[in-house]
Amino acid sequence: MKRTKLFAFAAVVAALCLLVSCASKDAGGGGAAAAYEWNFDNAGAGTDRWELTPSEFYQYTGPINLSWDDQTFGNGALKIDLDFSDPANQNNWSEPKLKIDFLRAVNLRGLGAVSFDFYFDPSLRNMGQFQTQIYAEYTGGKVQAISPISSSGETLENGFVKVKAVIPFEPVKAFLTNIRLSLVGSDTDYVGPVYIDNIRFDPLAQ
Repeated sequence: MKRTKLFAFAAVVAALCLLVSCASKDAGGGGAAAAYEWNFDNAGAGTDRWELTPSEFYQYTGPINLSWDDQTFGNGALKIDLDFSDPANQNNWSEPKLKIDFLRAVNLRGLGAVSFDFYFDPSLRNMGQFQTQIYAEYTGGKVQAISPISSSGETLENGFVKVKAVIPFEPVKAFLTNIRLSLVGSDTDYVGPVYIDNIRFDPLAQ
């Protein structure tokens, strides 16, 4: 009898551990880890519900396409084909946007930044740079932050440059149900693909 009760208790503990583990998974699914991360390595998930929001673009009218790619760098990533060749798009702030609706609301408590790996080919532009912005609304307020994307980083064998983009935001106790992520062209004539990987919410800097 005692042994039966012991096994039953162990089963309950195991179930609780499984629930805690599942609760720590990313809001976007796709098998990402605890800090709300999207690594795009799941071919079946594709863009993992990240999508373009053309109706919200600001001063960007060029062609654009979002897809999933696992060939360019040997692992899954978002591929965004951009075209800033039209002079109308070569202004200080030309902003196409991505967005995601979370499967489970993201609790911002203890979080202080969004970061991602950004890949671009410097040979595809003659001028300008990229910036990035996040925007999300919650009951009673909003999260909005802008950060430049460095033009210097790790140069890969295929000519692309890998840069870590980090967008710090003001700490807030709130839950988000979606977020916008912008790739801002600043006075650039870039034409071609850029790639985004490992999007995540990061803890507050200590």
